[in-house]
Amino acid sequence: MMISLKYSAGVLRWGMAVVFLWLGVNAFVNPTYWLTAYLPKLIATAASNLGLAGSQFAYVGGVFLIVTGISLITEIFIVPFCFAGIIMLVLSSVSSNVLEITIRNVGLIAGLIFLIMKPDIKQRY
Repeated sequence: MMISLKYSAGVLRWGMAVVFLWLGVNAFVNPTYWLTAYLPKLIATAASNLGLAGSQFAYVGGVFLIVTGISLITEIFIVPFCFAGIIMLVLSSVSSNVLEITIRNVGLIAGLIFLIMKPDIKQRY
């Protein structure tokens, strides 16, 4: 059973890493779509009130997503990045009117919670 848990956690980490890396690269390739589909409207409004361009937030979000994906692969700072990923996904779900995005985020959040709660998670700092 423990071997199965070990391998399943690895498969989950790599699968989640691919998702976060893809979303991060997508923020750089197509920032306009990323802004309308993933960035919480509340944050976009606050940014525009401060005079910041939306594409800057897309790039910052893309960097965060890529670093989260790298953290999932390397297991370095995995717990803090899992928590940060959960916060970002919750904000995206709360601000989104699209049910498919919310359902997808629930699945991703469940995977991140599993990785946080996994008993033998490595904490390399």
